[in-house]
Amino acid sequence: LLDAYLGKNTGEALRDTIIHHSLHGYFSIRQGRWKLTPHLGSGGFSQPEDNDPAEAGKAGSLYDMAEDPGETMNLYNVRPEIVRRLESTLLQAKTKGGQNQK
Repeated sequence: LLDAYLGKNTGEALRDTIIHHSLHGYFSIRQGRWKLTPHLGSGGFSQPEDNDPAEAGKAGSLYDMAEDPGETMNLYNVRPEIVRRLESTLLQAKTKGGQNQK
């Protein structure tokens, strides 16, 4: 962490998986190149651009952050195997974590 603070890039990620938790109790997970938000909307921090559940039947969002850092292409329905893997990882982490989780 000190290297990052000092502006030194070691080229290595400090963690493989990062779990985000919003003010309103929603979770997202980042693992490797993937970011999954397994619910509709932005997670509560900002106004969602499109919160329509009818939009192509999507129930969440999945982005390839290596190829699409601007989060313009939602792959939730395109890569269901990644969605399932990340949902499973998130569920395991929530089960092991604190008790005030949704």
